[in-house]
Amino acid sequence: MILNKRIKRVLFQNKMQYIGLIFLVALSISLYSIFGSLASNFNEATDTYNNKTNIEDAKFLTLKEVDINKIEDMFNVSLEKRYEVDVDFKESTIRLIELSSEINKPLIIEGRMIKEGEIALNPAYAKANRIKIGDVISLGGYEYLVSGFVSIPDYIYPTKSLTDLMADPTKFGVAIVTSKDIKKYGDLTYFYSIKGDISNAKKYIDSEYKILMWQDIKDNLRYTLAKKKIEQLPQLAVKIPLLFLSLTFILLFVLLKRIIKLEIKEIGTLYALGYTKSEIQRHYLFYPIIISIFGTILGTLFTILLQKPLTDYYVFYFNIPVSPNVKYNFLLYGLLESVLILSLSAYVASAKLLKYSPTTLLRGKVEKDKIPIFANINLSRFKFKNKRIIEGIFKNYASYIWYIYSINTSSCWLCCKGFSRRID
Repeated sequence: MILNKRIKRVLFQNKMQYIGLIFLVALSISLYSIFGSLASNFNEATDTYNNKTNIEDAKFLTLKEVDINKIEDMFNVSLEKRYEVDVDFKESTIRLIELSSEINKPLIIEGRMIKEGEIALNPAYAKANRIKIGDVISLGGYEYLVSGFVSIPDYIYPTKSLTDLMADPTKFGVAIVTSKDIKKYGDLTYFYSIKGDISNAKKYIDSEYKILMWQDIKDNLRYTLAKKKIEQLPQLAVKIPLLFLSLTFILLFVLLKRIIKLEIKEIGTLYALGYTKSEIQRHYLFYPIIISIFGTILGTLFTILLQKPLTDYYVFYFNIPVSPNVKYNFLLYGLLESVLILSLSAYVASAKLLKYSPTTLLRGKVEKDKIPIFANINLSRFKFKNKRIIEGIFKNYASYIWYIYSINTSSCWLCCKGFSRRID
């Protein structure tokens, strides 16, 4: 179509506006792809992680020593006793945890599994305290070689107390040592971890051994906080990109409406030359398609560059090994979504003006002059310069309201992100 030859000229005439729209589309598509990929990767990794580590269904403490073999045989459950002890290290605390063999089996993220005289720490604590693999650290008078970094399933989000909501890796960390090494310390505490059909077992344990503390895994904040964060990823994959696409929708609508208003006479001429309304409307639908295609190309580059850093950020705090794979189907979904939303914007912007007859359009004016809402306000007490500024604001009050809303939204979003990062 000859009409489409003018697309390149229009794009160059308004290049900064279109570059901004392409950037917004790229940002929304990349965020959608990144968070969508993160959600998919974490779901796959969590299932694998739970199977490998055999995470507990509950942990408990009793008044009397429990006969583990007897309970396992009676109720067909797995039961394991695990010792823990808190040890000071510089200005922080490390919780040494006995290496488990059946339940809550630790998973090495980097390095290798421990042997006697060795220790593996959670990576966030190691990084915060500048401890590297191969270092030798002294804990309570005993020296250990750091063999690796580890993830402990019931300490995915390692807080010191069961009721703490915030983890502070500079002050508290967890580590695993062998059974022989942990028994060198005094003041050991222990818990029983149980997995299986625990309802009947719990009643029997309470009647025979008197339960002092019982915590189901769903009540363990060290596990559930991480799980909730991971479950929020699909919501983030939808909400944040939609915010940017909505902004792009409005900006494209305003831009195309302005361009079409400036081209009213040209459109009337095209009508007179025999072009139909649908042909002209299809011409304006090319703009959102071009924006979406270039936005997707740029968004793909953003996704490839940012996928691994964001994956590492979540792994750093939640200690679940996750591959930073990009799920390219999300890029395709993002492209289709942006084409649909932006095409709707172009259609709405053009439909109102294209409904007029060719003769009306050739006159170059399709709307009657409107008296501004604030036209009767007395501005005589203001200086000439200030009066002109106020009149300009009142004349285009809708645009200024939109500017204020956009700035407010952006500022609030940045403040919330900065606050959450500060908390982390």
